[in-house]
Amino acid sequence: MIQVSNSLSYTITVTNLTGASQTFTVTNTLTGTSFNMGTPTTSQGLSPVTGSNYVIFPLGAITNNGTATMIVQTVPTSTGFITNTVTVATNGV
Repeated sequence: MIQVSNSLSYTITVTNLTGASQTFTVTNTLTGTSFNMGTPTTSQGLSPVTGSNYVIFPLGAITNNGTATMIVQTVPTSTGFITNTVTVATNGV
């Protein structure tokens, strides 16, 4: 169970193991107790798109064996649980 005002940081890492350069998009959805979302960061791609409980990271092309890292920060405003769901999509494979 998380406590009010404790800062939480989620680190997401995507590695391209497809054998070729691919374009990736990552969607991070948070559900559960209420929270304030901080400013997300990414190691590459366009600026993240944020909503009240989600972040979309348009990463662009990641070369074969390349890696991208994303960070999402939240501060809970009530005691409870947060579920963090990450979906990765690519234009290939």
